[in-house]
Amino acid sequence: MKAGAQHTFQANMSEAEIRSFFDRYTAAFSALDVGGILGHFAFPCQIATETAGWAFADRASIEADMTGFVDFYARQNFARAELSRFDYQPLSATFGLAHVNWRLVASGGNTLVDVDTTYILRMGNDAPAIIGILGHNEDGQWQRKGVAAA
Repeated sequence: MKAGAQHTFQANMSEAEIRSFFDRYTAAFSALDVGGILGHFAFPCQIATETAGWAFADRASIEADMTGFVDFYARQNFARAELSRFDYQPLSATFGLAHVNWRLVASGGNTLVDVDTTYILRMGNDAPAIIGILGHNEDGQWQRKGVAAA
């Protein structure tokens, strides 16, 4: 976005609409669809985990990292992501937090990891967008399995 440019945001997004956004995000995540996943982001954005953090100015700057992320999951025999908990916390007309628990499932049905994540959302005219991710406990779970997290 150029200096001085502004976006219009609305305050009238229901929790059901936000949940629907996460249902679509879950489908893209389960398909390991980089384009589909990134279609849920707005930029700039940040991602922080227990052990690392990244900032991305635009979509092009995150694409290689997101490709590495989905490749990591594919190597773990990932089959799907299940959104097992979803709590939305509105912060203002423009921002909200989504606190979720992901059950990441292997192709045989076993749980790979069961992780808690908080998403920082910007409310847009048509849908929310992810502008930040806080990965609370995924790195540690992969480490306990002897796997270096993505």
